[in-house]
Amino acid sequence: MTQKTTLITVETAFLASANALIFLINFYFPVGPFLRMLFPLPVALAYLRWQRRAALMTMVVATLLLMVLMGPIRSFQYVFPHGILGVLLGFLWRRGYPWWITMGVGALTAVAGTLIQLAFLSVMVGENLWFYFVVQISGFLSWLSQWLGILAAPDLWLIQVMILGSIGISNGLYLLLVHLAGFALLDRLGHPIPAPPRWVQALLA
Repeated sequence: MTQKTTLITVETAFLASANALIFLINFYFPVGPFLRMLFPLPVALAYLRWQRRAALMTMVVATLLLMVLMGPIRSFQYVFPHGILGVLLGFLWRRGYPWWITMGVGALTAVAGTLIQLAFLSVMVGENLWFYFVVQISGFLSWLSQWLGILAAPDLWLIQVMILGSIGISNGLYLLLVHLAGFALLDRLGHPIPAPPRWVQALLA
């Protein structure tokens, strides 16, 4: 085993352990978005330092650690979307794509991960959770409409569009936090990501 291979293996193990530890701490001691925005960064850092194979190894090892510590369901929730998001962001950041591309692609990936999680949990509990959420929100909106004296309540298709829109907005804001954390942390580690757009720089200033 060469010195470079040894270094890659050690760093991969360290980043995977750190990733699993952050996920574990956030599960038992949630502190809002402050730890969640770090979930994809260890995998992305592995990609920036050693490219795709190291990033995939980091994600797989972190997943196995979480499977042992928290069970398969939590490890699945790490992979979709955070693990895959880390690989994707590392790929895009290494090639210098601007923020509007990385945030857009990342937000779509996060939305897909959220829907995959929902489908997985639906299979686990044996019930269509998406339909359950839609029915519950529809009932609430119907009650609210009656209370406000509004005769018509939103159709089911409109409610589903609203839910997807809220998921997309929340994931877009989450990707903005991930990018801000990556811009602040990865630069200090010697692997800066592309500079933020001017409106973000104005907010930071």
